[in-house]
Amino acid sequence: MTETRYKIEIEKPDREEEYCTLIFSKEYGDMHGGCRGCDSREQVIQMMKDEVKIWESFDSIANRIGDKVSKKNTLFVSFDDTIILTDVLNNGQEKLF
Repeated sequence: MTETRYKIEIEKPDREEEYCTLIFSKEYGDMHGGCRGCDSREQVIQMMKDEVKIWESFDSIANRIGDKVSKKNTLFVSFDDTIILTDVLNNGQEKLF
């Protein structure tokens, strides 16, 4: 089994005016992560894509390029079944199963 290198969680929002809360973290190196409120499904997907670019770029703590984000090394949890990890990876062309 592959080690979890990344975590992405999409939770119900804390505030009524938000669509959801996005929680994300890199589990090695610089441990880049955060938590953001999102106003739409499209904003969640764009934020995840932006974060994946950061995770896969140079990590000054690990002193190397970050591991490629994949379904095998990412813990992905979403309360909304319409948002899936493949929305972010390979322009939605990687199959989950």
